[in-house]
Amino acid sequence: MILWEQKPTIVEHKIMTQLIQSVLDFVDCIDDNDESLPLYFEDDIIKMFGADNLVNHIKDILKIHTSKDVFKISMYYELILNRIFKVGIDLYNDKMSDFNDTDVIDYGKFGGKTHISESGICVTDDEIDEFHDHIEDTCIRDDDTDMEEGDLITFKQNTVFHIWDNIFFSSFFYDEDFDLPADMYTKLTDEQFSALGLREGTFQVVNRMTPHKDELKPIKIENPWSEQ
Repeated sequence: MILWEQKPTIVEHKIMTQLIQSVLDFVDCIDDNDESLPLYFEDDIIKMFGADNLVNHIKDILKIHTSKDVFKISMYYELILNRIFKVGIDLYNDKMSDFNDTDVIDYGKFGGKTHISESGICVTDDEIDEFHDHIEDTCIRDDDTDMEEGDLITFKQNTVFHIWDNIFFSSFFYDEDFDLPADMYTKLTDEQFSALGLREGTFQVVNRMTPHKDELKPIKIENPWSEQ
């Protein structure tokens, strides 16, 4: 599993798994990385890694994410995940919006419950309860939506129906140093650099410099989230 600021619930972990796997499925379907990857990544990111290498990095990220051990990932991998989640959440929400209450919802059984789409993310009642208990006091309400207090994900039957991306990102991407404009970075004073709390390696990532393999190695973390 990837070390996040907060430990993901089972629901959140399932969402991340599907979003990452969906990129790999899409790449396999198109069978041309130069054509498929631009859906998710800007040209400078593809050039930074190389198309074929980028696909391999996504596979490595999925292995880390599904590992029983917990690893801290590099800022380079955070950048890749950020783009996967941003595009993937929009694609998932668009797909699920095709279903409504008048649709036939007999696509399959999961945990004894009917879920509305064979391609949707299936969750049990217990997993939904765990999710709601966990986020009750941690999420900010978006007054521009009709969400209930604390909602981050909405469900229909036993399926993840909609992911509110702005709150999802505020829950897991506290720090987006990797998107700081390179020209702004070079103009920062020592005081500004310190105040922003920029991490080691920020210069290389914001300038989209090709990483050395040692910069991508995940670090195994013992006793993660020990205080949560």
